[in-house]
Amino acid sequence: MNEREGRTMQKQERKNQPKKKPRVYRRPEPAPLPSSELVALSQILAAMNIAASTWWQGVKAGKFPKPVKLGPRCVRWRTEHIRQVCAGTWQTGRGTPTSLPL
Repeated sequence: MNEREGRTMQKQERKNQPKKKPRVYRRPEPAPLPSSELVALSQILAAMNIAASTWWQGVKAGKFPKPVKLGPRCVRWRTEHIRQVCAGTWQTGRGTPTSLPL
């Protein structure tokens, strides 16, 4: 048996094997929100199963609450506001404080 016949036999053997089932994408279950007062963006995204760009578009449009600024590059959201968004009771366009009182 030469090399060409060997490859042909291998192809035929692969054809005779049962076909694999197609992969089905399943969204992961949302992660629960922590009991702390402020939550990070990563925790919100895990709880709501949305992308960061979708979240920031919603914040800009007023669909989601504005963040609380803790520093020049550190923002968090109030857990109670995020729970309201998840429950569907968040009032669109409602203002929230953008910095914590000192």
